[in-house]
Amino acid sequence: QGARPSGVTFSSISAGGSHTCAIGSDGNGYCWGYNNSGQLGNGSTTNSNIPVLVSQGAMGSGVIFSSISAGGNHTCAIGSDGEGYCWGWNNYGQLGNGDGGINPDTPVLVSQGARPSGVTFSSISSGNYHTCAIGSNGEGYCWGTGYIGNGNTYNSNVPVLVSQEARPVGTIFSSISAGDMHTCGVGSDG
Repeated sequence: QGARPSGVTFSSISAGGSHTCAIGSDGNGYCWGYNNSGQLGNGSTTNSNIPVLVSQGAMGSGVIFSSISAGGNHTCAIGSDGEGYCWGWNNYGQLGNGDGGINPDTPVLVSQGARPSGVTFSSISSGNYHTCAIGSNGEGYCWGTGYIGNGNTYNSNVPVLVSQEARPVGTIFSSISAGDMHTCGVGSDG
């Protein structure tokens, strides 16, 4: 049970490199496992073998989680406001907040980066050293180490647009998944 209030169940779960995170039926995030970089998001770097409550951090009052994804040593989530929030290891900019190298142990806001004004996130996936998300416009956005799909191998600590490349014009993403050192997505063409 850990920090979960009595009667709160899990609605989704994600296993990372050495930690796990879930969203409770109350909309709060709960994480457990290894916490050397603050990837549990509870304001500490103490490991926990029971769920701890993810702190509010940069999330606005009343914002709850709609999705969560545990990565290698970081975690990212989407809030009910459509914004991305990440915490934990940030040596490659995988938190997307424009501040690579600082490892926050509570949620920080993902920068606007290459997203056009008004575009929010509809899904998010944390890899080992990078994170990718789909915008409300159906485009892919990634940040972190150089496996971010924008045609070069430079790290980025803010979201960059995934290149069109082999996707036919007008084909958008319906899902995306960040792995160890690669990313794959499904297009609207199937």
